[in-house]
Amino acid sequence: MAQIKIYGERERLRAIRSVLSDVIHATDRQVLGLPEDKRLHRFIALDAEDFLHPPDRSAAYTITEVSLFEARAPGTKKALLKALTANISAGGRLTFVLRHPASGL
Repeated sequence: MAQIKIYGERERLRAIRSVLSDVIHATDRQVLGLPEDKRLHRFIALDAEDFLHPPDRSAAYTITEVSLFEARAPGTKKALLKALTANISAGGRLTFVLRHPASGL
């Protein structure tokens, strides 16, 4: 299972949400073998004044947070991040954050 959170400026995310979700899900299915009905994406759309980023980043700056179970093999994690990077063309810089949910929750 992979849970994905995508953070970005509201107007930018609104314009790319559907396509980006399709690309992420196809990549999850390809690399992790997820079934079609396991699309766990959360889009967190922020007003521009609430999404602070370095001045060398544009309004297209997007942060994608990937949560995987700790038991996933390191090679699988690397393959997923590499595939996501290759498959997503965000028109800006991509930032990925790989998280492991706390066990026991």
